[in-house]
This record gives sequence, C-alpha cells and structure tokens, in this order.
Amino acid sequence: MTGSFAGDIIVFVCSEGNGLHTHFAGKAALVGMMASGKTTVGRLLARRLGAAFVDVDDEVAAAAGMSIAAYFAARGEEAFRALERETIGRLLREEAPAVLSLGGGAFMQEPIRDMLRGRARSVFLRVDAGEIVRRLEGTDIAKRPLLAASPDWREKVAALLAEREAVYAEADVCFDANARDPEALARDLAGALEAGKKS
Repeated sequence: MTGSFAGDIIVFVCSEGNGLHTHFAGKAALVGMMASGKTTVGRLLARRLGAAFVDVDDEVAAAAGMSIAAYFAARGEEAFRALERETIGRLLREEAPAVLSLGGGAFMQEPIRDMLRGRARSVFLRVDAGEIVRRLEGTDIAKRPLLAASPDWREKVAALLAEREAVYAEADVCFDANARDPEALARDLAGALEAGKKS
C-alpha cells in the first residue's frame, strides 16, 4: 500500500461491537509533519488496538533530561537526531504491542526507516501546509526549534512539507488527515492495520 492515500484503503473498516482490536500484536509508527495529529490519533488508535501509546519526543526528552527545545539549543540538531535514533531503536526492541508517535523529522532519517521495516507498520498522516499552519496558530512556536529558528515560521512549514512529503509517502500506509475526525481516522487506521497484518 505504499503511497496509497485514504481513498485506496478506506475499505478496511473495524469490526462492529466495542470497536477494540485487542488481538493486535505488533507495532505501528505514525509519521508526518508536526500538528498532523500523530499524538491525538495515536492515543485513540492505541486504545482501539489494545496497545500502549508512546510519544517518541517525550521519550527523547526523558532520555536527555531536558526539553527538546533546550536540548537543541545546548547540543544541536545532530546530537538530537542521534538520541532520537537510539530511542526509537530501544522502543522497537520492546516486545509489547505499541503505537509510536514519531517526531516530524524522525522518518527523514534513513537509519530510522530501515529500523522500522519489518518491525513496525509505518503510517503517514498527510496534512496540507495551510491546515498545519491553522493548527499551530496560537501555540508556542518557541517549543518547535526548526520553526523558532526561522524568520517566518509559516513559510518554514511549507518548505519542510515540500522537502519531506515524498519521503513520508514511503510509509506502509498513507492517510489524508485533513479536517478528519480523529475518532473516525483512528477507526479506519485500525481496520487498515488489522487487514495488513492478516494479508
């Protein structure tokens, strides 16, 4: 299903009943831009699959002993990416089923894409630049180092998406997440992941 968007895989729907898929035994990794809904949808998806939810950025911050913004300022992006790779590798080695929410730049690293292959189903939540900007309006941009360093963070969002989208689309499953209800998106994702696991 690489590169296929929601219209191509929407046919995979969840079973009726309580909507939970407690037999899910693997890992799913949500990838995409900041503010694409990875955390919100990831929590809902994890509940449906009976899996743990893990925000990779939170795990990286815990390992660093400081916020990601502070770590960027103190050590730079290269050190952050190295710690990010190490953290994701550790999480993938854990046996328990989990839904991982990856930071926006994580999937851009080839070593991380290589780690995910065969260990997790990668899911790209695609959101247009305008929608990302709308979701970020009124939030603390200072907490997002790549945007905070730009003279115009809105233009930076568009530039980052243009640079990253083709790589994000290498994910196993791709969903258009523009203006979609998170519950409905989580339901459809759960169906797609279960169908993919069985195929």
